[in-house]
Amino acid sequence: MPSYQTSVEVAAPPARVWDVTVDVESWPAWSPTMDAVTRDDAGPIRPGSTARIRQPRLRPATWVVDEATPERAFVWHTAGPGYRVMATHLLKAHKGVEDRTTVLLGVAMTGPLAPVLWALTGRTARRYLDEEAAALKRRCESA
Repeated sequence: MPSYQTSVEVAAPPARVWDVTVDVESWPAWSPTMDAVTRDDAGPIRPGSTARIRQPRLRPATWVVDEATPERAFVWHTAGPGYRVMATHLLKAHKGVEDRTTVLLGVAMTGPLAPVLWALTGRTARRYLDEEAAALKRRCESA
């Protein structure tokens, strides 16, 4: 299964990082990897929530939330004929340190077309995850 993960240490409490992470419609304001994010529903992010995303050099896609555990995990996916892409946002608080969070960002692709699609988009996906991690750190630490 083609995949990639990156992590970043953020000098902010998990609650702050969580608030920035799940405010998906604000991502284009602080992440260079997002052109537009439009939620299809209102209220807090929850399993079943959907959003339409436009990113540079990638086709527009609708993402569906699979898991949303406050201050811990936000997982969603998009899919098409022959592939499924899952993106994870995992937050880990540092024991005894209130203002420190480790964020793990990941992307994994499955399905019969995954190897071909990864060959075409994997380099972009890896670069975008690294840029998103750096941008998330800047955003959370600037408040």
